[in-house]
Amino acid sequence: MTTEAKPREVGLSEGLGPVRYLLCPGQVMSKTYGQYHYVGANDLARLYGVRMDQCEVRPSSPSARLGWRPKAGLIALHPRYDGNYTLPAGPNAGIERQP
Repeated sequence: MTTEAKPREVGLSEGLGPVRYLLCPGQVMSKTYGQYHYVGANDLARLYGVRMDQCEVRPSSPSARLGWRPKAGLIALHPRYDGNYTLPAGPNAGIERQP
């Protein structure tokens, strides 16, 4: 007997709520040391204080982004040179951050 997995609804993860953020992993230069380093999706979510179930992750390679379109209305979160990882103002600005 086999059990089929039910597909998840687009924009929902484990029933915890809609996707609100677009994580844009990438390189950033350290303001202190002047060296470049890569900030991945999990690190971005941690730095901004958002849960991964609230996020869509932008594909990192240009070829993977061909034809890819993020869900409309997401707040883009990027690595920051200045280290200021406060959530930008927008329609979801009042959302509670994870501790």
